[in-house]
Amino acid sequence: MYRICFIISICLCVLLAGCDTWSDDFNDNKNIPKVLSNDPSSFMGAVLNGPFRDNSEWVALQSVQPVVGTIGRTRSLSQGGRHRAWHDFDGKVWPVCYPTLPNVKNVRNAAIASELLQYIAVADIWESWIMFTLTTFYGDIPYFAAVEDTLVFTVDYDRQSEIYPAILEKLRNASEIIAANPVDIDANSDYLYAGNIRKWQKFANTLRVRMCMHMYNAAPDQAKGILNEILANPQRYPIFESNDDNCAMHYDGSSEDRSSEFYRSSSTWSENCLVSNVLIERLVSLRDPRLPLYAYPVKKVHTEDHYIKPSNPGPIKYLGHIYGLTVSDADATAWNGGLEYSSAVGPWFRHLDADGNRTEETKKTPLFLVTYPELSFLLAEAVQRGIVAGDAKAYYETGVKAAFEQYGATFSGEGYAGAYADQGWNSDVEYLQQPQVNWDGGRDKLTLIAEQKWIALFNVPFENYFDHRRTMLPLLSCSNLAATYNDGSGTKFPARADYPASEEQSNAEGWAKARATGFDIPVTGDNNRTLAKMWLINNPASPDLQMPVFREPLRAQDEYPGDENFNAWYQAHWKELYWWEYE
Repeated sequence: MYRICFIISICLCVLLAGCDTWSDDFNDNKNIPKVLSNDPSSFMGAVLNGPFRDNSEWVALQSVQPVVGTIGRTRSLSQGGRHRAWHDFDGKVWPVCYPTLPNVKNVRNAAIASELLQYIAVADIWESWIMFTLTTFYGDIPYFAAVEDTLVFTVDYDRQSEIYPAILEKLRNASEIIAANPVDIDANSDYLYAGNIRKWQKFANTLRVRMCMHMYNAAPDQAKGILNEILANPQRYPIFESNDDNCAMHYDGSSEDRSSEFYRSSSTWSENCLVSNVLIERLVSLRDPRLPLYAYPVKKVHTEDHYIKPSNPGPIKYLGHIYGLTVSDADATAWNGGLEYSSAVGPWFRHLDADGNRTEETKKTPLFLVTYPELSFLLAEAVQRGIVAGDAKAYYETGVKAAFEQYGATFSGEGYAGAYADQGWNSDVEYLQQPQVNWDGGRDKLTLIAEQKWIALFNVPFENYFDHRRTMLPLLSCSNLAATYNDGSGTKFPARADYPASEEQSNAEGWAKARATGFDIPVTGDNNRTLAKMWLINNPASPDLQMPVFREPLRAQDEYPGDENFNAWYQAHWKELYWWEYE
C-alpha cells in the first residue's frame, strides 16, 4: 500500500510522516493541501475529487462492466483485468482512495476548530463510502489506523468483519449529527448535493441499507437489526425518497478535473467501449425505453446470413458486442465484422455531434454512486427474503419506474419509435404487465428484482459488480475457454480484486499476513488471488461463484460470424448467454 502514515495534530497541522516506503507520487499528491485553513469547505474539492482523479470511471467501464455483462469485450480475457485474474486495476482504486483520507481529516479537523459540526458528518460519510468501496473490493484492508488521527509506522490489515460494523456505526453517528445540526454546507464546494445537508443524511442511511444487504449473509442478526432500525425511524434516519436524492458526482465542465470521464476520454476509447450483446438483447426483448439512451445505433448492418444482425424491430438498429472473449485482442475487436457493427455506449453518457465528436454537453455527464432505484430494489429484496416487513411488489415496481425516470426514458418519441416501431409499449404500466417483468407473472421474484437492478446499475461504479457477486443473479455466463486459465478460475465470478503490487514492497508484513489469513484460502499467487472469499461471501448463505458457461466460438472451426459454419454454431450455442430463454 501507499503507506498510510500521517499525523494530524490538535492544532490542525497535518504532517505526512516520512516513512521510507512512501512513493514520490504520494508525497506529491496534489490532493494534499499545502496550506491549512479553519474553513472546512476549502478542502471539499480535494476530498470529493480524490477517488476519481485517476479515472475510476475507466476502471468501471474497462474491467468491471465487462465482468457483469454490460460492456462488450474488445480485448482478450488473457488481459489481467478480465474474468480470470483481476489485479489492482492498474492502480486506479487502492492508491487513489487512500491518499484522499488526509483531506477528509482536514475537513473534519477544520470543522472541529470552527465548530461547524455538519462538516464532521460530511467527512465521516464520504470517508465511509471510500472505505466501504475499498473493503468490498479487497476484503481485509488497513482501516482503523487509516481513519484515526494517529501516527502509524506499521500497518496491519483489519478484519472485514470488524470494518463493516465500524463503518455502519460511523454512518449512524453522522446521521445523528445532522439531525441535531441540520445546517447546510457551502454549495459551491459540494459536488454531490450543492450544500444540502439533509440529502447527505439520506445518503448516509441509504448507504447503510446497501451495506446491510451486503452483510446479511455473513451477519444476519446484526444486519436485520440495523435495517429495521432505519425503516422504523424515517424521521431520525431518512433514506432516499426520489431520484432527487440520488448521490452523484456532478461535473460543471469548468476544467479538466471538473469534466466527466466520458468527455475526457479519447474517441478511440469511446469506439472500443461497446455495449454487450447480453444487455442489448435483454433491453430489446423487454422493449425497454433505455435502449436508445444506453446505446448508440450501429453504424453498419450486415446483409449476409453468416453474420449476426440486429434483432430490434424498429428502423434504427442496435446490436451488442459479445463479452467474455478469450481470443486475441485483434479477433475480439473484429468480432462480427468489426466495431462499426456494434453499438457504442449511448448518448445519455457520451453525447456526440453529427461528425462523431464529443459535445460540450458531455462534460457534465454525472456519475451515479448510490441511487433511489437501487434502494427500491434492495428493499424489495429485503421484504421478499423476510428481513423486513413491507410490500415487496410496491418497492419493485417503484424501482422500475424510478429507473426510467433517472435517465428520462419514455415510451414515446423518435428514440423509442426508432428502436421498436409499432411493437413497443405505451407506458410503464404496460411494461410492468409483460410476463417477463410482471411481479405476479410466475418468474422467480429474486431474479426479477436482480435483473431490473442489473439494468438500472449500468454506470454505477462499482456496485453492479459488488451486487452481482452477492446474489449471482441474473445468471451471467462466461466462456468455456476461460476454464483453461489459472486452473479453471476464469469460469468463477471474481471474488475480489488483488492487493496492489506496491503492497508487497511497502508493507510486506501486513500484506503477507492478510493474504495468508484473511480469506477462506491462503492467497498464493495469480491462480487463486481472485478465488479467495472475503468475510462477506465466505458463508453457507452466499451463492457459489461458479458462472454458467457458454460455448465460445472458435475461429479455427469456422464458427465466427462470416464463416460458413457460423449459422450452425449460432443456432446451437448463441442463446446460451440469454438466461431468460431457459427459465
